[in-house]
Amino acid sequence: MFLEYTISALKVLTYWETYLLGIGYILFLFIPSIVISLIMKKRACTGIGFKCVNYILLPVMQLIAVTAFTLVLSPIMLGMAEEASWNLPWRMVSTDFMLSMGLLGCLSVVAVGLVFIPVVGRIHSFRTLILGAISLVFVQMLISYINPAIDMEIKYMIPGFWFITGIAAITIILSKVDHIVSRAASKILRNKYEVRDGVCEMVMCPLISTLGFIPVFMYGAWLA
Repeated sequence: MFLEYTISALKVLTYWETYLLGIGYILFLFIPSIVISLIMKKRACTGIGFKCVNYILLPVMQLIAVTAFTLVLSPIMLGMAEEASWNLPWRMVSTDFMLSMGLLGCLSVVAVGLVFIPVVGRIHSFRTLILGAISLVFVQMLISYINPAIDMEIKYMIPGFWFITGIAAITIILSKVDHIVSRAASKILRNKYEVRDGVCEMVMCPLISTLGFIPVFMYGAWLA
């Protein structure tokens, strides 16, 4: 079964919407990161300003990007349609404004809180997985709200032990790739452009965090 979910997740990569949304996701995070890196290039990556950017601003921006990506692509991930729903985020807000604001509030707390978790919080793919999974749960809850005949209790959205173990193993593998790419890119930026380590991480985050969408696709396949 786990292999079937993996295959279904990889099929999401065959849709052109996935790559268009991926480009939008990267640009949404990458452009501000570049601007910030240019400002902080010669400055020490310490102090309240850098901490606010690194621990609050960037995580909140990532949650907005991950949530938008997941919501728009959710019909494909959940097997409900063969194309993305570009207006789904706005339809959700208009359908249940309070539930939508609750989602953003919950995700904001989670996104900022993850940054402070030792080791795990620094794994960008893990953060993408958590935020994307919560967004998919929200989609299922909204479906249940619109159609009460569909039973979508939280307990039915929690995978079994072996599936969670498999997802965790894949996320760990992706985190290794994340680490290797980050170190290599940081070395180049540091040696060639004299960019500080903290700034290097901000610049690389949008690129390497996209790896976390693969486990999100797998969770979506399981929910489907």
